Amino acid sequence: MTIDKQKLKALAEAFPSDLDWDSNTQPFFNGPSGESLGGGSTGFYSVYGQPFTIDGEEYDGTEYVSICTREFAEFVCSARSAVLALLAENDALRKDAERYSWLRQKSLPLDGHDFLSTQEILDRRIDAAMAKECGQ
Repeated sequence: MTIDKQKLKALAEAFPSDLDWDSNTQPFFNGPSGESLGGGSTGFYSVYGQPFTIDGEEYDGTEYVSICTREFAEFVCSARSAVLALLAENDALRKDAERYSWLRQKSLPLDGHDFLSTQEILDRRIDAAMAKECGQ
């Protein structure tokens, strides 16, 4: 599967960063005896943008998703930052992989005087050194 990371980043950056979610509730109303009825949770959630002001008038934030599960609402609200973080992590890991590939292809001396004859030896030595650092 090929992912156009530049397009994904542009889409994530264009996605609203100030989304919030809340439970939908039934409207309150007075019953025949004056008691308050309704107002309970519907079991569904909504995703919306932050309130805003235009010419001194307060407006509710735009409702992006009217009815969804809690998990869906949480996902939508966290997707932008998670996608951008994953793209940044992927870029850092790619750079490390490119450095390692360069080192592996060059088969440079690992300890200053012992030239490595094969890429597999380099892999084994790096794995052993990393395991030693981790106490394995």
